[in-house]
Amino acid sequence: QNDLSAAQAQLARSGSAPAELALLRQDTALAQALGLEPLPGDDTQALIQTVAVLSQRDNLERLWNALKDRCEANKRPATAGEHALLQAALDWHNHNWRTRPYRLIEAPPASTYHFDHHQRSRHASTGETIRAQHLPGIADGSGRPLCKALVHTQSL
Repeated sequence: QNDLSAAQAQLARSGSAPAELALLRQDTALAQALGLEPLPGDDTQALIQTVAVLSQRDNLERLWNALKDRCEANKRPATAGEHALLQAALDWHNHNWRTRPYRLIEAPPASTYHFDHHQRSRHASTGETIRAQHLPGIADGSGRPLCKALVHTQSL
């Protein structure tokens, strides 16, 4: 109840919807893929619905898969908004799992490709050196990868 009150107060102060809601309202295909279409017009109700859905582990993985499919289809890294939505969903999930929080698996450029933590993009990825991260992965509370980071590799 306190978190809801704080979120409502923040919405009222900002005068606009959170960036996650704005992204999902603009990107109806993504919202639909996540079962969030149509979002209520009321920002508070839309935020409650979004948090309720994306804080679930299965839906967190569904979001990652939807973003991966987009990155692969468009041969591009995740946008800043998509990355922020993934991080917000992870934060919402971790609210209920504070002792064993999930985390993003980042893959910095020029680091070594590791099969256990990284997944090569299907577009011209060869070699054992990461050229670019297209989408961070997700590790569970014990550090086990649920979704490997999507990377573009190269030979040096």
